[in-house]
Amino acid sequence: MRPHSLSTALITENAFQLVAWSAGAKEAQSHFVDSDDHGAFGATKPHYVYRLQTTISELLVVTATKIRILQDSLSKLIFDPGEMAKVDANVSGEHPSAYLTSSQVHLSIRETCNKIIHATSVAFVMRNAYGQTEEFAYWSEDLAGFWFSGEVRLKGENRGKEWEVLLNPAQFGVCIVDYINELESGHEIHRAWE
Repeated sequence: MRPHSLSTALITENAFQLVAWSAGAKEAQSHFVDSDDHGAFGATKPHYVYRLQTTISELLVVTATKIRILQDSLSKLIFDPGEMAKVDANVSGEHPSAYLTSSQVHLSIRETCNKIIHATSVAFVMRNAYGQTEEFAYWSEDLAGFWFSGEVRLKGENRGKEWEVLLNPAQFGVCIVDYINELESGHEIHRAWE
């Protein structure tokens, strides 16, 4: 049996884009003009922030979905599930990118991907020069001095219990780049498609 043929190069490309879109948001946003018109397009901060949110969300979902498919496929074909978990723990330990807000416990790559995929609420945390934060729902003139902080709050429910995770998409991108590199160089995942 053979798994989906996934391009790890495309997963890595998406991860690099997550880093670029997330980490450079404050500087990029400074090039756009303020506007409190919700329907404004063009070179406005609201248009940029809406595009930023859409792009990062899309990259998170695509990357998380592909990683989970890759993990499930590899653990059935060429890896002992314990070995897969060990690689995940090592890489996510070096590059923690998400944690449960209730316990401050950092999540593994697998857990982070599951939270991204199953989130029913996604809020981009905006910050200003005074350290105040707001969760972005829509643009208003009150957000004129705010920029994307680099953090996304995910919320959902699992078996009737609500959960909340704070995710750093740029750090998640770095984690995924390192994870793919480890799987390719240290664990020869190309064997799954031979």
